[in-house]
Amino acid sequence: MPNKNMTITGQLMAKYNIGGMGGMAGMGGVVQCKYCGARSNSIANLTAGTCPKGGYHVPLQGKAKSEYTCQHCGRRSWSLQSLTSGTCPGRQDGGSCVPL
Repeated sequence: MPNKNMTITGQLMAKYNIGGMGGMAGMGGVVQCKYCGARSNSIANLTAGTCPKGGYHVPLQGKAKSEYTCQHCGRRSWSLQSLTSGTCPGRQDGGSCVPL
């Protein structure tokens, strides 16, 4: 259960295991959106913006990877932006690839 005294940014930092001052992301100070690959230097800045895939940006859990794999079709890409662009052949709704 989330701490009622903790800010939304603080809750996201705790959930996604991202530390640092002022909501800075872990490695290299960059956090990415799970659905479109947008990058920001803080969770607060990332989640304040709207995602072109619909709704708000969602921080990607974990550290940056050298390769990303789609959970629906298995497509692999070296960049999150490349993986999430276009449509996924494994999704009947016509949505884009979503990383594991």
